[in-house]
Amino acid sequence: MFTTSLVPVPVLARLRTQIQDWDAADSNWESRNSRGRKCTDARITHRGSAWYDGDDKHACKTCTEAGHVCGVARGGRIEILPLRGEAAQALGSLEVGYWMLGTLA
Repeated sequence: MFTTSLVPVPVLARLRTQIQDWDAADSNWESRNSRGRKCTDARITHRGSAWYDGDDKHACKTCTEAGHVCGVARGGRIEILPLRGEAAQALGSLEVGYWMLGTLA
């Protein structure tokens, strides 16, 4: 489960696609909390890096470069992490560019 009140619909759609991929890779992913310093996508797919500079408040480099939504599973919920940088932060949480880079299909 994730909070949707401040997240644009295209970002939620992308996250739902990622969740389908996670379900296919590990059907029990939702019952586990993120371990160590990796986001849920990196932990399940076994690719990716730790959060930027050990910062668990912003999206990791791997998700950012892939155009994914970066999130951490905690207590049965997904905490979505915003992009790092002044440009993203200036947009605010109602804008797609606050959460992810890339084009949306």
